Parts: sequence; structure tokens; C-alpha cells
Amino acid sequence: MTNNLTEQYLAFILSNLETTFFEVGSELREKLVSKFGLSSDNARQVIKRATNSGKIRSSEPFTFGRGQYAYLLPSKELHAFEIKQLCETRRPPIYRLLQLLDENDGIASYYEAFKVTASPHEEGTTKVTSLQEIVGLLRRLNIVYTKSDSNNWRFRRNRATIPAT
Repeated sequence: MTNNLTEQYLAFILSNLETTFFEVGSELREKLVSKFGLSSDNARQVIKRATNSGKIRSSEPFTFGRGQYAYLLPSKELHAFEIKQLCETRRPPIYRLLQLLDENDGIASYYEAFKVTASPHEEGTTKVTSLQEIVGLLRRLNIVYTKSDSNNWRFRRNRATIPAT
């Protein structure tokens, strides 16, 4: 790979991220494949090198469906709104919980969250994410926190960003 081609790939990625704000790995990879005729593996390596060099930023360790990271410019942050957009088609249970919180002024009971996510009561061997895993992810993203009252646990929504690494 020549330096000129590498610069063209990087310029394309940066231009795309300036326009779209964020992109998941599979979509960014597919755009590189269609624009430059790269193989899927080569496109993945271009994205990896751009991330390793600090030209773009990954949402790692947070994934958005099928183990995919979101990529964005280093100066940008993923806020709750963008996380909700990412989850709409890629992690629907998380999207539904965020939607419930939005509709209820940022507050939801454990029971409401359990129903809307349609998650199993306990972690198991299924691919379905439990409510505890969903809440754990949203806590690490600083989107929700839990608070107990006399009736039950409640989830409250924070203003959230993925912390810069």
C-alpha cells in the first residue's frame, strides 16, 4: 500500500465521519470496499490503522450489535442521543429502554425496564442480553444510574457521553 493510497483512504474516512458524525465498523468497511475496491479484510485493516494512529476514535470497549464498534472523530463524543440512534436497529432492547426513559422524564421502574427490554430474568447461555447486562452497559456509558426507593429500584437517565480514552 503506498503512502498516497493510505492518505486517500484516511481522507475518505475523515470526510465520511465529518458528514455522518459516527459509523459502525461494518458500514465504514463496506464504504471503503465500494469506493476503493478493497477486500473486506484490507478495509478492516485500514480502519484499524486509522484508529491506532489516533486519526479516528473507536467506542471500544462498547459495542453496538454483533460486536461492532462505532467510529468517530477524536474531537467528538457519543452522547445519549447518538447511542440511542446506534441501538435502534443494532441493539433494540437498549433502544426501547432509552425510549422509555425519554418518554417518562428519565425515570423508569425495574419492572417497566424489564418488560420493555423483553430480557430474561437471569443471565444464561442465550444470546439475549439480560436487564442486568443492559443496565451495566448503560451505567458504564454514564447514561443511567439506579436508585432504590420504598417501592423498588428505579432507573434514572443521566446526560451521557462515552468518555474519551
